[in-house]
Parts: sequence; structure tokens; C-alpha cells
Amino acid sequence: MARRERIHGLANLFAAAVCFVAGCQDMAWNGGSKSAIDPQRARVDARTVLLQSVHSGDPLIRTHAVEAIGRTMGAGEGRSLLQGLSDPAVSVRYAAAMAVGDVSYRPARARLLEIVKNSQSDQRVVAAAIYALHRMGDDTYTEQLATLLHSEFDEGRASAAMVMGNMGEPSAIDVLKSVLSDEKTPAVRLALVEALARLGDTPSAQMLESYAKQYFLDLRLAVIPAIGELRVQGAHRILKNLLVNSKNPPRVRVAAAGALGTLGRYEKEGYQLAQSALENPDALLQNFYGPKHAITDVERSSLQQLGALALGKMDNDQALAVLHPFLQEHDPAVRVAAAMATLQLLSPQPLETHYDTPAPKGESDDTSTRKLPRIQTSEGMDELDAK
Repeated sequence: MARRERIHGLANLFAAAVCFVAGCQDMAWNGGSKSAIDPQRARVDARTVLLQSVHSGDPLIRTHAVEAIGRTMGAGEGRSLLQGLSDPAVSVRYAAAMAVGDVSYRPARARLLEIVKNSQSDQRVVAAAIYALHRMGDDTYTEQLATLLHSEFDEGRASAAMVMGNMGEPSAIDVLKSVLSDEKTPAVRLALVEALARLGDTPSAQMLESYAKQYFLDLRLAVIPAIGELRVQGAHRILKNLLVNSKNPPRVRVAAAGALGTLGRYEKEGYQLAQSALENPDALLQNFYGPKHAITDVERSSLQQLGALALGKMDNDQALAVLHPFLQEHDPAVRVAAAMATLQLLSPQPLETHYDTPAPKGESDDTSTRKLPRIQTSEGMDELDAK
């Protein structure tokens, strides 16, 4: 049991919440019969939910809210992200640093430097801060990620791997592979494999399918969105099989429906499953586990969040109306998920990253003339203590 809980904690570092991109194409089916919701009203309500949620007394809700703000509001709400960098909860600081990096919110640079230079900083937050500084053009501390990959702290190694994958620097491939060969912790291995896949390593991308079929539910939920986001070979087949297989747990099937939306391939079955997960989670859970199964609040909330987030990836005119009532749901985690999904539907352009941002007019797209930071093993960095 303790092993499963440990894996759950690690998987949360790179679980699905990190991969939400709307923009489905060429869909003939537009089902549903919900009354239309005014988009401007939906936008205001969703933003209000997120901006209120960053002040929640629950650190998990603050974490989700900061993550959602970074993905849907961008640098325009950078003050909330900057505030998150000083939050007492490690998970909030980590999410804030990653979000600051994603949107390149430069006013946070001084605080990021404080985090990296403080030997008492949590390794997860240090890795995220190094990523954020890299996104701002400062690679002074990038080599420290290789040292973090050899940390005795599982979450530190997983975070370093994730960050190296997100940086998009191919020189990290050899370092990641050398660590993978000796790594024993399943969740850290997955972080390493996903990072390698993001860097273009084809064998690692193919390995993601096997993780989607493994025993541990949290690892499956972590890898399914990545299969869609990275468009691994056979992604549509993999995800469709996960969706239609009734032997898969409801959360796996709903996550697959959302990942298909990322591919622009959602359909009636996936949309209706996501809607049912949000509106009738108990029915789905009891249908799968049996009427005697005691549904926990965590199960219910997790399924509803996945349902909301899946709808956010489906370019369906009725999804806003389905999501809108849940902006006032009593479960704050569901409110945040519904708000994030709502804003993604209203702002379908995916978040730009440093490796897909188009070059300005008149500049070459050739990266061969641009100096890239090299990630290599550095033995000079003191081991960072985890709080």
C-alpha cells in the first residue's frame, strides 16, 4: 500500500494535468442539446473561479489553480504566479515556477534566482526554477539539472527529467538514457522515458504505449495525455483502444477521450463519456466496480475533473453549457477543472513553447546558428536538501 501511495505522489508531478490543448478539426458530430451559454459570461465566471482559488486554504486547490492560470491566462495574470513562488506548499511553488517558465513572466526572475541559489530549496522547485530561467534566456544553472538526476530524492530526479524534456535540448538525451538504465522507481522511469520522447527519441516514444497498459492507475493517467500531445506513432489507435475497452477503469477511458481531443479526433462516444463522468460520476463508477463498491470522494472528484478537462479539449459547441454549472460545484477541485476547460474552449490556441514558437519575419528558422545550452554532468553542485 505504501508503495502505491509513493507512486501516486510521484505520478502527480507529471500527471495529466500538464497536457491540455484544444482545437479539434473536421468534426461532423456536434451532439448535445444543452442551451447555449454566452461566451463572455462563461469567460468571466471561469476567470473568477481561478483567481479566487489561488487563495484557497487547500494547497492542492492552489496548485491546480496556479497551473490552470498559467495555461489559460498567461503572463497577463503573472502576479498570481509570482505569488505562488513564495507559497508555503512545495506543490504550489513547483507549479508556479513551471507556469512562470511557460509564459516567460520576467518580473519573477529575481525570485527564481533566490530559489536556485538557496541550498535549502526543494529540489523539485529548483528544477522548475531552472526551467523558467532557461525560458527567459538565462542558462547559468542549466547544468545543475544533470546533478539533480542523480539525487537520492525520487521526486527530485523525476522533476529534473521532466524539465530537461520540456527544454527541448537534444544534448540531454545521452544523460537521460544513462540514468534510465539504472533507475528502479517506476514513476521516475516514466518521467525519464517521457522526457526522452519529448526530445525526439523514437524508442522512448514507442514505450509510452506500454505504460498506458500497466497496473498502476496513476501512471496510466500520467502517460495517456502525453501520447496525444506528442502524437506518438499510432496514437489514435492506442487511445481509441483505451477508450472503447470497457475493461478499462472509467478514469482511463475518460483520459483517453480527452487525449483524442488533443489529436483533433474526438467523437460521440468520447464526448458522451466525458459528459457522463462530469455529470454522473457515481453511475459510471458503480457500473464498472459493481453496486457494492463504496465510492470515495477522491474517486468521484478525480473522475469529474478528468471529465471536465476532457471536454476542454473537444471543440464542441455544447461543451460550454455542460461545463458552466460546475463553475459553482461544491468540490473546489472540480470547479477549477471546469474553469480551466472553459477557458481552453474559449481560447483554442495552444500555449507556445520555446521549441514551437515561429521565428520573427526575416529571421531564419534554422536553429543551427542559435547557441543552445548544453546539459552535461556537473559534479560541482552540492546536493540540495528536500524539505
